[in-house]
Amino acid sequence: MGDYKIVELTCGLGNQMFQYAFAKALQKHLQVPVLLDKTWYDTQDNSTQLSLDIFNVDLEYATNTQIEKAKARVSKLPGLLRKMFGLKKHNIAYSQSFDFHDEYLLPNDFTYFSGFFQNAKYLKGLEQELKSIFYYDSNNFSNFGKQRLELILQAKNSIFIHIRRGDYCKIGWELGMDYYKRAIQYIMDRVEEPKFFIFGATDMSFTEQFQKNLGLNESNSVNLSEKTITQDNQHEDMFLMRYCKHAILANSSYSFWSAYLNNDANNIVIAPTPWLLDNDNIVCDDWIKISSK
Repeated sequence: MGDYKIVELTCGLGNQMFQYAFAKALQKHLQVPVLLDKTWYDTQDNSTQLSLDIFNVDLEYATNTQIEKAKARVSKLPGLLRKMFGLKKHNIAYSQSFDFHDEYLLPNDFTYFSGFFQNAKYLKGLEQELKSIFYYDSNNFSNFGKQRLELILQAKNSIFIHIRRGDYCKIGWELGMDYYKRAIQYIMDRVEEPKFFIFGATDMSFTEQFQKNLGLNESNSVNLSEKTITQDNQHEDMFLMRYCKHAILANSSYSFWSAYLNNDANNIVIAPTPWLLDNDNIVCDDWIKISSK
């Protein structure tokens, strides 16, 4: 293989999907082979697994030799030009979570890309291809997943509410109750017989109080959260949410993909603004932004 690009895969499934989508954007715009580096999962002392293989992904994984060569290539540009353009001597591109670098999608010397690439601009022109690749057949759901899907399909107008807690609570990134109240009111003003399905809240006592604080009850809301999230079932919540007609997102990559992969052209998607760290670049243009402050 001659010239090629490599994109590093890291962290959980939602992040992996963004990194894969960025790799597909490179392939589309640059017309060169793009490989994936999965070695992060071999070296990290944690329980996070590579989960992309639940999909019919069509990019190959790079060998250790290919990765070493990509990282070792040295830029041919003089030092002054590298400094002017903010380039490293080695052709490794590092990107913050929500930045968009249009220069990455133009002919360039970069050979290795590391980052989260969580920016909707990278996905433009790839919508149908990504929906085809990131497809998960509901026949593969667990029995509990199939039971939850039946409840969603029975509702006249299903809306998922996603809650991201866990590590977000420790660092102050969780969304406040006012955001969810405003989002629910927006839906109720526009949707007949809404049925809200809550995901992501494994603490049942928290969820009961959450529903009460939002003015929800047993007739118009159901907690469909997994009692225990594991590596084997983590993707089910994402794809159950995808089956809901409308969406109230958390500032989470799982929320993003559940809404993005929805095929209903008339759906309402509500996203918090700012999404995270005063940034909204991840949010699609046709989604409704509601203040998270």
